[in-house]
Amino acid sequence: DEKLQEFFSLASKRAALQAEKSRHELEASVAYGELTAEFERLRRDLKRTADEMTGRDLEIEMQRVSAD
Repeated sequence: DEKLQEFFSLASKRAALQAEKSRHELEASVAYGELTAEFERLRRDLKRTADEMTGRDLEIEMQRVSAD
């Protein structure tokens, strides 16, 4: 799923920035703020989707994603 791939890409970028920059630098960065906002938006969207799925739906989706 594109949303899931984008989420993990943003998570990776966010983690790299957090490892490289100080808290002060991150708080001052508009780009980091935008990245974090998008990360949180995707996290909420994915959680809402997961909450709406039944156990069987989730199992099928995870198998599909693993096969890709």
